[in-house]
Amino acid sequence: MRCLATLLAGAVLLAGASPAAVRAESVREPRPVQLAAGEAFGAIAYSRATGNYGYSYGKASRPEAERVAVGFCAAQRDRAEDCNVLVWFWNSCAALAKASNGAYGGDHAADRQAAQQAALRICSNYGGGDCRVIQTVCSR
Repeated sequence: MRCLATLLAGAVLLAGASPAAVRAESVREPRPVQLAAGEAFGAIAYSRATGNYGYSYGKASRPEAERVAVGFCAAQRDRAEDCNVLVWFWNSCAALAKASNGAYGGDHAADRQAAQQAALRICSNYGGGDCRVIQTVCSR
């Protein structure tokens, strides 16, 4: 990106613009991404130590969705300190599945049922014999 800005600045200078105009042009802040109506991010966070989880949906950005999910996970009664984002999603659904032996899995898909099936499959792949869906959330 820096090379492109330098190249563009050189082109502007060759076209006769002043160096001050080039500097002002190259330090513009990027415009925030505008989501269309109905578009949104979500996330599910999970603590391996406590089994706590948190989720978010309807957020304007991935970082916001992840921050909210981790915050809800950490605020549970056990005050988990190892909450991490398990899955993030955009205009779709996600699910979290757990088994009694501690195995877990999370995934996202276009709809609730597909997300649940994917989470169950991942939980099972990690040794869960009795995996069950404990949370499903959609961002739209």
